[in-house]
Amino acid sequence: MSSPTARPQPDRGPLSRVLRRRGPIRVRWWLWLLVLLFLAGGSVGGLLARSHQRVWVYTVESVDVRLSVAATATVGPTARYRLFFGATLAAAAAQTQDACTAFPGRPDPAALLGRVTSLPAGAGIHVSAGSTLATADTGPADTALAAASQDLQDAQALLTADKEVLAQAPATPLPVTAVPSPASPGSPGSSPTPDAPGRLSIDAQLGTDMDRVARLRLAVSAAQDARTAAVVTAPVDGVVEQVTTAVGSLPTCRTPALVMRSDTLTAHTDLPEAVLPYLRTGQVVTVTVPAVHQVLRTTLTGLPVQADTPPAGSADSAAPAGLLGAVGSPAATPLTYPVDLPLAAPPGVLVPGMRATAAFTVDRPGLAVPSRAVRYGPGGTATVLACPTSASACRHGSPRTVPVKVGLVGDTLTQITSGLAPGTVVLLPGPST
Repeated sequence: MSSPTARPQPDRGPLSRVLRRRGPIRVRWWLWLLVLLFLAGGSVGGLLARSHQRVWVYTVESVDVRLSVAATATVGPTARYRLFFGATLAAAAAQTQDACTAFPGRPDPAALLGRVTSLPAGAGIHVSAGSTLATADTGPADTALAAASQDLQDAQALLTADKEVLAQAPATPLPVTAVPSPASPGSPGSSPTPDAPGRLSIDAQLGTDMDRVARLRLAVSAAQDARTAAVVTAPVDGVVEQVTTAVGSLPTCRTPALVMRSDTLTAHTDLPEAVLPYLRTGQVVTVTVPAVHQVLRTTLTGLPVQADTPPAGSADSAAPAGLLGAVGSPAATPLTYPVDLPLAAPPGVLVPGMRATAAFTVDRPGLAVPSRAVRYGPGGTATVLACPTSASACRHGSPRTVPVKVGLVGDTLTQITSGLAPGTVVLLPGPST
């Protein structure tokens, strides 16, 4: 039986021998030294990386906070007129007041006019101020004027004659006699009566004459007004929008003959109440009309004095996006305020009803922080995270929560009205948040 033969083992190299505690001791020593250095370097690198951890901070300072407000607007006329025979009413598009309601104590001039005789201007026609838009027959007014003038002349003559009679009457008191009382004839308690009642009759006649003259003067004035009212003229340069009468119809104070608008136009918009405190008269506003590719510059000529609340649940019941937080917290019931922006020398292609965008820019100086640094809580409370001393303090320690009051919330910055001092370092959320 043959003895077993030893198989040669493959040489695994110096590293294998060192790890298996074979080979020279010097080789094993420097290899373990390299392992220790590698582990120490990793620990130091981790500490260095942690010590240079990046944080985002902002130093509070006084700057201009800018808010850009873009509101939907509608182009409309500066004024719209309802033209009656004898009256002109400037009214809004939805107003339906008539001349009879507007002047309840005045005689209706149209009642003394005949039928409409002409309508030179039709709907859509541009007219100049003072141009004739409609005429009516003055025959009834002429007849009434002639009759009232003659009656007034006669009444004035009668009044003059009665005044002469009164002037010739005696100026001394008239004698009186005692008239026996029916209860006790001949008793001393009888009442005196005038012996000559003629003077009293003349005084009463004068009062009647003067009343008649006054009434006839009013009749003459009404007839003259009716003659003037027979011609309807344009109050301003503008465009006839509607012709609401026809040739041959009778004029009336209930229905206008025509409706026209002025040439001058405005851009009407509604702004939320949060923006209202920051508006100023004379502020520059840019109005863009996409349909005709027009960009117009105008100024805010006046501030609204009354809010208009849209119906609950309507599309307009909420304020434009991005404006609710303009003073720190949204309003429970949004209110809007009407603003009309005059459009000086509007181009001819611009017509009422076109949609537009009104861009307001509000600038307010003061202490401010980036808007993303402000945190809002219940009830509109606002806080920021402030570093105890500097940015490094936020890196190695915990920031403190500071309650603040905010003012204007701008496009990127928020105005701080109280709670922070200049130079305070506040912590910002990182880019990932």
